[in-house]
Amino acid sequence: MPIAQLENGDRPPPSPDILKKFARAYNVTIRELLLRAGYLDDPKITATEEERIEAAFQYVLSDPDYKLATRINGDDLDAKSKKGVVITYETLTGKIILSV
Repeated sequence: MPIAQLENGDRPPPSPDILKKFARAYNVTIRELLLRAGYLDDPKITATEEERIEAAFQYVLSDPDYKLATRINGDDLDAKSKKGVVITYETLTGKIILSV
């Protein structure tokens, strides 16, 4: 499926699973693609700071290309430590997943 057809609206948006693959390939967050595809209605952030940190931390842990986080499970880390892991990830990968 040519990307141009998606960009022009000639095809319906791909499934969230396909968007997840696109996010990795194009180095953007899954949230951004889900918003643009219409799967998320409200782009406003309504989560608490701790919830945002936890979501970003889980994103880091699930990134198959980021090997450093594979040794961390996060069960014994507080929000400040998790935020540090996320900031390190952002610095190393160039991806912005948590507005600081």
